[in-house]
Amino acid sequence: MKRFGRIEIITAVMAIVTSLASPVPAAISWSGDVIPSDPSTWNSSTEGYIGHTGHGTMGITDGSAVSSGYGFIGVWSGSTGEVTVDGKDSMWTNSGNIIVGYKGSGTLSITNGGKVSNSTGYIGQYANSTGAVAVNGTGSKWTNSQQIKVGCSLSITGGGEVVSNGGIVGSLSGVTGEVTVDGDGSTWTNSDDLFVGYFANGTMNIINGGKVSSQGENTIGWASDLTGVVTVSGVGSTWTANNYRLRVGSLGEGTLNITNGGEVRCDGSSIGRFAGSAGEVTVDGYGSKLTSDYGIYIGYEGNGTLNITDGGLVSVAGTVTIDVNGGDDSFINMDTGGKLALLGDGGDSLVAFLGLIDGTDAIRYWNSSIAGWADITGATYGIDYTLEYLTEGDLAGYTMLTVPEPATMLLFGLGGLLLRKRK
Repeated sequence: MKRFGRIEIITAVMAIVTSLASPVPAAISWSGDVIPSDPSTWNSSTEGYIGHTGHGTMGITDGSAVSSGYGFIGVWSGSTGEVTVDGKDSMWTNSGNIIVGYKGSGTLSITNGGKVSNSTGYIGQYANSTGAVAVNGTGSKWTNSQQIKVGCSLSITGGGEVVSNGGIVGSLSGVTGEVTVDGDGSTWTNSDDLFVGYFANGTMNIINGGKVSSQGENTIGWASDLTGVVTVSGVGSTWTANNYRLRVGSLGEGTLNITNGGEVRCDGSSIGRFAGSAGEVTVDGYGSKLTSDYGIYIGYEGNGTLNITDGGLVSVAGTVTIDVNGGDDSFINMDTGGKLALLGDGGDSLVAFLGLIDGTDAIRYWNSSIAGWADITGATYGIDYTLEYLTEGDLAGYTMLTVPEPATMLLFGLGGLLLRKRK
């Protein structure tokens, strides 16, 4: 049997200790059409191309870092580029813009704590380009010091985070821009305007606890002949639109759906703002809320509809104004436990409550006897609606109009509950 000397043993022990103490080597990988080659040599003035005319890939993993001036992923027609930034402290820092799909096809994946930063972020820039950005996992972050322009697809999932100084969803003509913010901890934070449906149609889905905030002009369906659709669905899912009125249908067609416990808070809103526009907001389901810290216009120069159904709640701290243009094309529709809370004491009568509203007082309830919408001024208190001035809770000082659920209305009709009829 071989016997080891003292020097051999010490040498072996030192080798083991050294291997344990050494950090895992950083990893920057690339393949195919990458210009300049070897991204580890790039600096803040480098224009980096991943997929210039052909197919190229770049991977930044294991805490490694790449710097560049501008980053292009999928540059010319027919090219494809793929970039992955994966793992805690893995980072791609750009002093200029990132373009994911310039005239080609590009994908950017930021996962497991990876980070990317740049000036403006483009996801699909020119006609026939395609781009997709995915930010997934706690600690994963994409920071844009200027706007994000989403011509194609952006997904934020699993606690990922995106920060930008404003956003455009629908920035590439002929292509529907799509943003999904999905899951608890997944966030998109905008410090300026947010447009959904700007140069092209746009959709934004905030679901399963995702959160979006924006500080500026907040518009769904900005341009004529274009549509914008925003859905906020699920308990904990929120959109906070501050510092400027939320417009649903500015010049185009806008739709806002708040469902299944989703919440939207805004500094006032207009639904159907300019001539030719159409806006529709639906607040549906118990726990679903639209909170306006100022007034709401429902049909300003365009036409607007606010639907409050299945226990949804709309509360307005300012004045509700319906059908400013007098076109008889704008309404509030209420059904099945829908609630409308207005600041002020209008609980003595329906006349007093409607006195809190400007415009046409066009509130309608679902009349099952005619299977259609009917003007609430012809409804019966305690059967078709109830009123209550609130003195406690978050809505203290508000008057709540509720259209009861069918089962509740049946109890009223059978005399199961005794209520004073208000005139």
